[in-house]
Amino acid sequence: MGVTGIWDHMQKYAEMIDVAQLKNTVLAIDGHIWLFESTKGCQTYGVTTSSTFLVTFYNRCRRLREHGIEPIIVFDNISYASPNQSQVLVDNIRRKRSKRFGGGGWTLENCAHITEKITKIQALLEAMGVPCIFAGSEGEAQCAQLEKVGIVNGCATSDFDYFLFGGLNLYKIEFSNGGRSINPNVTHYSMHVFEKTLSLNRNRLITLAMLLGCDYLEGGVGGVGIVTALEILSEFTIHEDDHIISILDRFSSYCKQELPLRESDSPVKVKFRSNKFKIPYGFPNTEEYCEAASIYLLPCVIDYQRSSIPLPRDLNFKIVANLLLKECNWSASKFDKEISRSQRLELSIRKSLMQSRVTEYFVSSKRRGSSKIEETYVEEERPKCSQREYAALESLRKRASLYDVISELPKPLPKRIGGPIEASASPAKRSSPIIVSDTTPTTSTQQQNLQACEDGETFSAGASVILIQ
Repeated sequence: MGVTGIWDHMQKYAEMIDVAQLKNTVLAIDGHIWLFESTKGCQTYGVTTSSTFLVTFYNRCRRLREHGIEPIIVFDNISYASPNQSQVLVDNIRRKRSKRFGGGGWTLENCAHITEKITKIQALLEAMGVPCIFAGSEGEAQCAQLEKVGIVNGCATSDFDYFLFGGLNLYKIEFSNGGRSINPNVTHYSMHVFEKTLSLNRNRLITLAMLLGCDYLEGGVGGVGIVTALEILSEFTIHEDDHIISILDRFSSYCKQELPLRESDSPVKVKFRSNKFKIPYGFPNTEEYCEAASIYLLPCVIDYQRSSIPLPRDLNFKIVANLLLKECNWSASKFDKEISRSQRLELSIRKSLMQSRVTEYFVSSKRRGSSKIEETYVEEERPKCSQREYAALESLRKRASLYDVISELPKPLPKRIGGPIEASASPAKRSSPIIVSDTTPTTSTQQQNLQACEDGETFSAGASVILIQ
């Protein structure tokens, strides 16, 4: 699920944190990922007990709360389907949901089966006092909306689409033994790190996904791997807010030799003209690609606010016990034992956090015969990458440093009174910008300015060039 091959590459830009660092945070939980993992786990180990997924949700929510993490479970809107979507995109959406729901195809029977499970989970979560909401369409998109408005601090999921929908902080939290144990090491992926280290903003990540292949465009462009995709971004990105289709269209037109070679073209860029990429017909100016870009940029979400999210409550022991006894064949003694174990663990975690010392976080050494304390810092280890990847990232960073200069609009000219321009003590003003579109005739000087602007260079004339894509 998500972008083809993206996790293996982004792993080196992740940060490993202790689960204790997430204390007093609120996390959106991709409910269908948990449901998929519980179903997959039962199939792997040959467990046939009905409603085992309820035990998974119960245990995982208890483990998170024991560590001071308040979960908000978010489920996909199973019945969502827009009448304006093409049949190809509808098929891709069904394929994605089939994967998220454990495979087996997307049929009415499977849909009813999933709905029945979610109804039981919803009843359990309500008895546990854990907020549970439904998305407008995709659960990851709704989780991103919750983080955007400040309701949650991030999302626990394994679907990279969370970033494509606008999410900022993704946490991979691993459980074992049916949720009875939680791995203290949590993998944190940050959009801030992607932007700072890789110069990859949301639009470029979506472009990357469409080149490699994603849930809504399976296969991507044949012959394009992660490093080649980064090179494409570095060569065909002009503006910071370039639209996805614009970047892809420049790449496609250049490879098809619809755009001429220029002296300023880098060897990497020239190489694209001879590569045998398997570019889909009409790429990227087809309904399928435009719809996929729109789904990521403008997802269907419900505008949840803090007041519309149920507040967390204490666990209702009686109702939870009855549900687990009825659905999971738990005995009363087993439930009491689990509750007692959970309470002891929670108390132990609180004590360990209260007794933590400053020396556990800061390493210091004291000179002999001196009261001066020297702090010891460990230099941050930089991720290792290939020469091609390094060159592509450096090119992206260089372009990013020029965006403020290129996009800066000139100051307005002083007003005319009766003809000549009034004298001013301020520095000389630049002339009005030249608006260049596909239909605007340009002079040779304007063409030179346009060329320089696309190459990230300065230009000699006094006018600014603004590209209308």
